[in-house]
Amino acid sequence: MQLRYRLFTLITSIILISSISAQNKEYTAFTVRDGLPSNYVYRALEGNDGYLWVATDAGIARYDGKSFQVFTTDNGLPDNEVLSIAKEINGRIWVNCFKQKPAYFDEIKNRFINAKENPILNQIIEGTSEMNFFPLKNGGMMFSNEKATSIIREENGKQTIELNKSGKSYILEDNQGNQFFHGYEPLTAKSKGNQVKIFVARNGKQIDSSNLLMYHFNEHVTRNVHEGNLYYFMYQRKKMFKISGFQVNPLKFTIDSISIPENYNNYQFTPTSISLLGNSGKIHVFNKQTLQFTTVFSGNYIPNSIYDDKYGNHWVSSIDKGLLLYRNSKIKNIQFPANFTNKYFMSITKASKNTILAGNIYGEIIEVLPNQIKLHKTVNNRQIARIRKIIATKKQVFTFSETGVFKNYQYAIKNDKKTTNQFSKTAIHFNDSIIISGHTSSLSAININDLTVKSLDGLKKRVTALGKDKKNEIYFGSTDGLYKYNYSKNQTIPLNRNNGLLSERITSISFTQDQLGWVSTGGSGIAVIRKDKVIAVINERNGLVSNAVRCLVDAMPGQIWIGTSNGISRLSYTYHNDKLQFKINNITVQDGLANNIINELAYKTDTIYAATSDGISIIPTTIKVPEMDIPVRIQKISINQRDTAIYSIYNLGYQQRNIQLKLAGIDITGRNHHVEYNLDNAKTWRILSQNNLTLELSHGNHQLKFRAVDINGYKSNQISSIIFNINSPVWKSIWFWLVIAIVIQSLFMLFIYKLRIKKRKHKIALEYANLQTAALEQQSFSSLMNPHFIFNALNSIQHYINLQDRKNANRYLSDFASLIRKNFEAVQQYFIVLDQEIENLKIYLRLEKMRFTEKLDFKIEVDEAIDIEHIMIPTMMLQPLLENAILHGIVPSSLPGSILIKFSHSPNYIIIEISDNGIGIKNSQQIKPSELHKSRGTELINKRIAALNHFSDLPITIEQSPITESLSNPGNRTTIKIPIDLHKNWLTKQNKFNQ
Repeated sequence: MQLRYRLFTLITSIILISSISAQNKEYTAFTVRDGLPSNYVYRALEGNDGYLWVATDAGIARYDGKSFQVFTTDNGLPDNEVLSIAKEINGRIWVNCFKQKPAYFDEIKNRFINAKENPILNQIIEGTSEMNFFPLKNGGMMFSNEKATSIIREENGKQTIELNKSGKSYILEDNQGNQFFHGYEPLTAKSKGNQVKIFVARNGKQIDSSNLLMYHFNEHVTRNVHEGNLYYFMYQRKKMFKISGFQVNPLKFTIDSISIPENYNNYQFTPTSISLLGNSGKIHVFNKQTLQFTTVFSGNYIPNSIYDDKYGNHWVSSIDKGLLLYRNSKIKNIQFPANFTNKYFMSITKASKNTILAGNIYGEIIEVLPNQIKLHKTVNNRQIARIRKIIATKKQVFTFSETGVFKNYQYAIKNDKKTTNQFSKTAIHFNDSIIISGHTSSLSAININDLTVKSLDGLKKRVTALGKDKKNEIYFGSTDGLYKYNYSKNQTIPLNRNNGLLSERITSISFTQDQLGWVSTGGSGIAVIRKDKVIAVINERNGLVSNAVRCLVDAMPGQIWIGTSNGISRLSYTYHNDKLQFKINNITVQDGLANNIINELAYKTDTIYAATSDGISIIPTTIKVPEMDIPVRIQKISINQRDTAIYSIYNLGYQQRNIQLKLAGIDITGRNHHVEYNLDNAKTWRILSQNNLTLELSHGNHQLKFRAVDINGYKSNQISSIIFNINSPVWKSIWFWLVIAIVIQSLFMLFIYKLRIKKRKHKIALEYANLQTAALEQQSFSSLMNPHFIFNALNSIQHYINLQDRKNANRYLSDFASLIRKNFEAVQQYFIVLDQEIENLKIYLRLEKMRFTEKLDFKIEVDEAIDIEHIMIPTMMLQPLLENAILHGIVPSSLPGSILIKFSHSPNYIIIEISDNGIGIKNSQQIKPSELHKSRGTELINKRIAALNHFSDLPITIEQSPITESLSNPGNRTTIKIPIDLHKNWLTKQNKFNQ
C-alpha cells in the first residue's frame, strides 16, 4: 500500500514538473464582474491625469485603481464600439469608434464631444476604410483615411482644421519651417506595387522628395506617425520599419527595422515600447528607442494589444478575458500547472536552503525545489484535511492537521493512550527532541525520536497559537486569551487578566531577540509585551493593514512581518529606554502578492515566504514599498441633485447649498487606501471611506480640499481644491440689514418729524387761533369804537352843513366815507401794505383835525430807504394808538395838539414812532375815565402783539415814554418795532398749517 502511494506521488510530481516549465507570468484579470462594460477589450491607455482608459466593444471605461467609470453613447460617444484610443500631447483623450468620426473627452463637462456637437470635427472627411488617427509631436491630431488627411489643432481655446486631399500625409515640421510628408508615387500601367515616397515642402511648395519603400498591392500594410517618426507595419513580411531623423538639403532620413518570427496582425505604442501581436497570440515587446527586444507575453487568452504604464506594469487587452494586468513586482509567486487548483495554503516553512514546504486545506503538501515541484499527500479519511503546521528537521517532516500528526507524510503519530491519531491545530519546535502541539482541548509534547506523546497541563484550553521566548518559556493562545506554560513544572499561568487585549482570541505569538513578545489577535491588532506586561498596542490606527491578524514571524533584527486577512505589514522598530518606535509598510496584491489572505509566514535568509489563500508568494525582506503621491480627481458633481460641469470655482445662488461629489484617488496600481477632505482649512482632515461626499454648505465662501492616503498611510502632496462661493440671501447680507436699519431709522425719524410737525401745527394752530382771537377782539373793539367816532364825525358834518360850508362838508364826508371803507377792508386782513396804512392814517388824522377845528396838527415822516410799497405790517395796530394819543393826550390839554409819526428802519425792524404833545400817560391815568376805551384798546393791542410774536424769531416791541419834563404837558412817544420778516414768516407757517 505504501509502495503504491509513493509511486503515485512520484508520478504526480513528474506531471507537475512537466506542466510548470511552460508557464508564463501570472496576471490579474479585470472583467465585467469588476465593472468593465465588456470582456472584449481593444486598447488600454494611461492618461496624464493617472486614469487608465480601456476601449471595449460596449463603451469606454476609465479606471482609477479601484473601480471603472463607463462612458457610452449616453455620454457623447459616437458609437459604443471603441476601436482605439489616442492621447494628444496636451493630455486630451481621443477615441475612434466603429464607422464614425472621432470624438474627444471634455474634462469640464465630464463627457465626450462628438461631431454632432463640434462643427470642426464634422468637417473631417470620412472614407470607406478605417479612420487612423495619430497625435502630432508639436500638438494636434491627424486623422487619415483613403480619401483625405485632416489635422486638428487648438490654440488659445480655438480649434482649427486643415484638410489635405493630395494623398500626402503629414509627418512633422522642423525648426526651419520644413514640412515632411509621406505618400505614394502615382500609379501607372507599369506599376508593380505602391511606391512610398517622402516629400518635403516649405511655404506650401514641394522642394524635394525621395523613395522610401515599395510593397505589393496585396500586402497588408499600415502606417503610423508617432512622436515625429514614421512607422510602416508590414504584417506578412514579419517586419516593422521606423523612419526618423529627417533632414533637408539634401533630403535625408534614417530607416531602422525589427523582425519577429511570425506574421502579426496588430501593433501598439506605449511610452516606452512598441509591441507587435503575432498570429499565434504572442505579444512581442520592443524598446521604442533602441528597438531591442525586451520580452514576450502569452497565455490562455486571445490578445488584442498591450500597454505598459509608468510603473512598469503591463496591461493586456484581450478578446475573451477582459483586461489583464501583469504587475511589475519584486515579489515572486510560485507558478503551478493549470490542472492544479488546490492553492489555498494554510502553512509554510523553509525546510532547507533550496526547499519550501507548504500545506493546503486538502491534506496536500507542496515541496518546491529550484527546478521542480513535488506533491505529497497525507493519509486521511476526510475531504478536507487542513495542513495547519509543518515542522521540518534535518531528516524528518512533521505535518499537523485535524486528521492527525504525520511524520514524513505517511506515518501517523498516535495519542498518549495509543488509541487514535494525535490531532493538532498548531505546533512549535521546543528543542532538539520535543515538539509542543496544541489541539481543541489539550497541550501535548511529541518526542520526535521515539514518536511518543505526553499530555501537558494546558488547563484544557483550545490552543490557537504557540510560541516560545529565548528562555524556552512556552506561551500559548486560546479563544479567551494568552497563557504562559512552564514545561519543567508542567504549570500554566493565565495572562489574560493583565490587559483586555490579552483576553481576546490569540492567533499568533512570536518573540524577538530583545525579549519582546508580539501577540496577535483575531480582530484588535497586536499587543507587544515585555515581562508579561503590555507595553504597546499596534492596530490600524498605527498603519497596520488590518486588525484581523492571522500570523507573525520575526525576521532580521528589528523587523516583524505580520500576515493579516488584508495583506502583509512589515514592521521595522527600535526599542530603547523602554520606548518602542516603529514604522509600518504594507504589502498587498497590488504589490504582487498572490492573495491578501495570509495564513502563515516563514523567514529564511532575507526572504519571507507567504502561504496565501491563492498560492505562495516569495518576498525579499528588503523590498521597497513606494510612497505613492496619489492625485484626487472629481468624477462627478451635483448641486441640489442636478449634475453639473466640473470647475475649480463655483459661484452659486443662496439656495444652491446641497453639494454632492464623487471623488477618486487616481492610482491604477490600486495602492490608494482612502481619500481625506478638509473644509475651510479645518484643523483636522476627515476620512472619506466611500469616495462620495455630501455637504450642506452655509452661505459664504468655502474651500474644499482633498488628498489621497495610500495603503501605507502616506499622505499625498498633491492636494486638489475646489471653491464654492454661495451668495447669502438678501435678508442675511450686511447691506440688507444696513438698509433695514436705515429704513427703520428713517421711519422713526419720519415719525418723529411727523410728530414734531403735528405738534408744530398744533402750536401754529394755537398761535393762529390766538391771533384770530386777538384780531376778532380788535375787530369787536373797532366796532365798539366806530359808533362813537361815527357820531362825532356826523356832528362835524352837520356842523359844516349848518354853516353852509359845503366845501368842508363835502371833503369831510368824502374822507369819512373813504376811511369807513378802508377800515372795513383792513379788518378782513391780518397784514396791510405800509403805503396803504400810511394813507389810512392820513385820512383818519385829517378827519380828526377837521373835527377839532384846527386844534390838531399832524406830520408823517417816512425814511426814503423804506420800500413802503412792499413792506407789510399788521393791520389796525397804529390807528388805536393814534386814537389814544388824541383822546387821552391832546383833547384834555389846553395847548394846540401836535402829532408826529416817523417811519424808519434798522437791519431787522421797521421802527414807528408816534409822538404827541398831550398831557402824558401819568396825567391821563389820574383823570378818571368815563369808559373803558383806553384800557381795552391797549389790552387788545398787547394780545395781538403776543400772538404775532410766535411767527418770528424777533419780537414786536412797543415802548412809551414822555417827551419833555413838563409836568402838565410832558407829551408821549410810543415806539413800535415790527420785524421786517414778520409777514414772510407768518405766510410760511400759515402754508405749513394749511398743508
